[in-house]
Amino acid sequence: MRVKAAAILTALTAAVAGFAYCVFAATRGMKESGDLAMWGFLGFCALIVVGQLLPAVVSFGAAKKVAAERIQGELAVSDENRQAESVFDRQ
Repeated sequence: MRVKAAAILTALTAAVAGFAYCVFAATRGMKESGDLAMWGFLGFCALIVVGQLLPAVVSFGAAKKVAAERIQGELAVSDENRQAESVFDRQ
């Protein structure tokens, strides 16, 4: 899981860097270069948000698996209890 998350974060970092390069190239002829700083800041913020969401999504998927296993286990136990109760009711 960590390798996959690291690969995704590396790809996102490369994408943000490429986007920042394009913004820099587009604003090179302009007198004000405040746009580059703004886009760089927003890209960095987006990278932080995605970096925080990835582990949350992975944890949610793991919790979903555990919950499904527990529900299956509880259903199996309740089925056994019903069968035991029906055996006692017959006697």
